[in-house]
Amino acid sequence: MKIFIGMPPMKTYASLDTGSDLTWVQCKPCTHCYKQILPLFDPQKSSTYKIIGCNSKECELVRDKTCDKKNVCEYEMQYGDGSYSTGDVASETFTFDSTSKKVDNISIPQVIFGCGHSNDGTFSNRTAGIVGLADSKISFINQLDKQIKGKFSYCLVPNNDLSPSSHPPNTTSKINFGSKAVVSGPNVLTTPIIRRDTDIFYYLYLESVSVGGKKLEFNSPQLMNSSSTANEDLGNIIIDSGSTLTMIPGKFYDKLESTLVEMIKGKRIEHGPLPICYETKSIVNKIPKIVFHFKDADIELLPMNTFAKVDDLSCFSIVKGNSDFAIYGNLQQMNFLIGYDLVNHKLSLLPTNFFLSFSQLALVSSRKAKTNHDLDGFTLDLIHRDSPLSPYYNPSITPSQRLRDACHRSFSRASFFTKASIHPTTPFKHDIQSDIVPIPAEYLMKISIGTPPRETFAIADTGSDLTWIQCKPCTECFDQIFPLFNPRKSSTYKIIGCHSKHCEAVGETVCVRKNVCQYEMHYGDNSYSVGDIASETFTFASTTSKTNKKVDNISIPQVIFGCGHDNGGTFNNFTAGIVGLGGSKVSFIKQLDKQIKGKFSYCLIPMDLSLPFSFDPNITSKINFGPKAVVSGPNVLTTPIIRKYPDTFYYLNLKSVSVGGKKLKYFKSSQLMSSSAAADKDLGNIIIDSGTTLTIVPEEFYKKLESTLVEKIKGKRKKDPSNYFPLCYETKSVVNFPKIVFHFTDAEVELLPMSTFAEVDENLTCLLIVNGGVDGLAIYGNLAQMNFLVGYDLVNHKLSFLPTDCTKH
Repeated sequence: MKIFIGMPPMKTYASLDTGSDLTWVQCKPCTHCYKQILPLFDPQKSSTYKIIGCNSKECELVRDKTCDKKNVCEYEMQYGDGSYSTGDVASETFTFDSTSKKVDNISIPQVIFGCGHSNDGTFSNRTAGIVGLADSKISFINQLDKQIKGKFSYCLVPNNDLSPSSHPPNTTSKINFGSKAVVSGPNVLTTPIIRRDTDIFYYLYLESVSVGGKKLEFNSPQLMNSSSTANEDLGNIIIDSGSTLTMIPGKFYDKLESTLVEMIKGKRIEHGPLPICYETKSIVNKIPKIVFHFKDADIELLPMNTFAKVDDLSCFSIVKGNSDFAIYGNLQQMNFLIGYDLVNHKLSLLPTNFFLSFSQLALVSSRKAKTNHDLDGFTLDLIHRDSPLSPYYNPSITPSQRLRDACHRSFSRASFFTKASIHPTTPFKHDIQSDIVPIPAEYLMKISIGTPPRETFAIADTGSDLTWIQCKPCTECFDQIFPLFNPRKSSTYKIIGCHSKHCEAVGETVCVRKNVCQYEMHYGDNSYSVGDIASETFTFASTTSKTNKKVDNISIPQVIFGCGHDNGGTFNNFTAGIVGLGGSKVSFIKQLDKQIKGKFSYCLIPMDLSLPFSFDPNITSKINFGPKAVVSGPNVLTTPIIRKYPDTFYYLNLKSVSVGGKKLKYFKSSQLMSSSAAADKDLGNIIIDSGTTLTIVPEEFYKKLESTLVEKIKGKRKKDPSNYFPLCYETKSVVNFPKIVFHFTDAEVELLPMSTFAEVDENLTCLLIVNGGVDGLAIYGNLAQMNFLVGYDLVNHKLSFLPTDCTKH
């Protein structure tokens, strides 16, 4: 949505979100902001900008707020995907472009919004923030209540018509406010909007769904615990303009699917991500009428609302969702004028005709490569994002801020790991999105791609599988400093065809054009990459041996990877993509299985994030592959790697933790117990991850650990102002910290002091093992791994630790 902020007005773009309440944009000065194409809003250059005080009624409307020493109301927005925005609550004039030449632009003074000085996450570099359209007092909708009287509507342009037809290329969807948002006429259908305690989402009540005249009663899932007695049995589905597909509970979906299959007489084709697909030609004029019976409103859907064309197939676009959650998505809302009346708690739907072209859905595909090139093992530089050698390095960021940034990334990453392991059998595993891939990791690898080689940087991520980089031509890409890879200028680039064994071996592939195998990666934080599956030569920069003898660059031909033509999300402009080092078949590790025989290791240099670098800044961490990755010697500690779902992650078994000699039995994480691997049901209770900074343990065990530490440490406790770290002390008051040992199966790993406590602010030293929540997933982070040579043997399912001075490795 194009908006203008301040006086004089400054143009920018913000994302419309019916699931968010506070409107915010990135502002100067920005201590930690994601990259955006348009200039940051500078409040000092606006004559109408006004800070909101702590004791004002406007500040009281903000849910997550604090007050600083200058009596400024500060907000902190934490989103479910780990994205965030923090800054000052203020008022400002917002101006909106008129859609008609006859109407002047609309200026609205004194809009309460967030001026974000620290923001990061999944936000595209093309947006400056969010316009909150949810149903809460601070949302844009409710702030404009006097002007729009609780009314807004939108009409979504259909982009999924099975019968392509021409339309003006400049046609866009519209959103209306106030009197222009009123939906009226003889064909209007109206249903109640149900208020819930969260006062964020828009709930409807779905009674049944008809398929070809056969009515199926809809089972009402309880979306969340509501104290509302009058409506406790109502509000069983959310209407959301931001969700593409309609998602319904499993039992009801099974009934809907069987009824639909009975009625459609066409040639059914298996197509993994979408379970109900047919040859398009075989079902022309055979799709049964589908009606959603909301309370007081029977919504008859058009074929374009229910079936999407995927290559030569037509697939049902209503999918099986979480058993306790239902969403009415935007494909089913297209070609309807949908009006929200929040005063009378009514939603109106008016069938509206647009004649627009059809666009296809790109689904997930990926592939493991087979290579014949023999390697005697090789070693690469592994660059920490906060190292002076890293393109991410920002010398202006203070050491304490660097640690806090790392802390946030840890919690974000843990959130997505948890989502992946809570639902090992969820249908989303086979849907459009994959939710097992977390936010990109902490380390970079310098790589060269193609022939001749083109140098770039990519994120080395043990929590990701598919390797991909941004490629020309790029229709929608995040900014990157290095030039985009141009496959046309490489003599070794080769597209993978749809019917090749490489594409077919995956089982879930899609062909959208010219027999090209295409992938679509959706990450847990809503970052994404879409493009072609191809093979290419990857070259890795040489390193220097201990004898200062230079090693030749290593070229690996026919690596299967993704050439991304549409990419966006949390990716920094210093990276071109991801090198997937996870445990699944498509990962870089598995593709090189013949060469490296399932072995890799790394040695992470000790980086005390609370202090300036105390060693040569030109020293980097190393990652080793193949024979050079073998960890051996009398001091090696070895523990089993447990095979679990999702197979991306590397699971270990933690038996106990000792604090100053006192052994605490470790409580197993409940999520990992949901694994279907019966033989390992009592094992695999913690993930080892090079991409997570902090070590994270479940809440009950953390409480036991913290109380034991408090008993042992004789110092003055001090509160962390950011509330990230619950156990902190005045630095000067503590001389020594107790020894902490992690007792894995067959391996007792003693942590270094710098791996357990760090000075996160002036005279504030905090524990770097943190509380992951009641159902949180346990993660053994990279601070705990520093100054250890950590070796992965995926053939024998063993992980080895060897205490090592990694600056000399």
